[in-house]
Amino acid sequence: MKGIDTMKQNLNKYIEEIITRYKYFDGAHDEEHAKMVIENSKYIANCMIQEEGIQLDMNMVITIAAMHDLGLAYDRKTHHIKSGEIVRAEETLRQFFNEEQIELIAKSVEERRASYKGEYTSVYSKIVSDADRMNDINTMIARTYKWNRKHYPDKNDEEIYNEVINHLQDKFGEKGYARFNTKYAEDVLNQSRKIIMDNEEFDKMLKSLNEIKE
Repeated sequence: MKGIDTMKQNLNKYIEEIITRYKYFDGAHDEEHAKMVIENSKYIANCMIQEEGIQLDMNMVITIAAMHDLGLAYDRKTHHIKSGEIVRAEETLRQFFNEEQIELIAKSVEERRASYKGEYTSVYSKIVSDADRMNDINTMIARTYKWNRKHYPDKNDEEIYNEVINHLQDKFGEKGYARFNTKYAEDVLNQSRKIIMDNEEFDKMLKSLNEIKE
């Protein structure tokens, strides 16, 4: 038991170090985002364990969530692929996982992107994929707004607003491209979708959250 406890403590320290890497990314992918995906992943995994009897390694669940966006250190377009490369190159991971597990972690961070259309390698890919998008409406709007403000600094408030609502409706609307793999994430999305598709309500919330003046 002592050896297991020590390993767990060391893994927790390693996860904490990984999270600090997010401070160099944009406001939509900061340390708080990494922590949120970890908590969402733990929630989904625990639901699967308790309600469906699925056996899961929670250390893997947490590690995948922590590492899912590390590729942003290189670029946005291929960051999911870069994240997988980082996982495979991390020697510290080999203190906690075997090569088969490391490959599952790498595949999971590569497959979790909303635009991914292929078959998932494992249930871990499904968990982190849902956890990455399982935001309440306030978080959805705030993250999208921060990202657009950083990448389009010359756009005015109205142009930013249009970017935000168009993106969220394209991604999370009734015919959005983001797919969810678990009912636990779908329940959260359904609560937000009503506001996303209501332009007037969405407008009020966006301007309230980001203090955009009329």
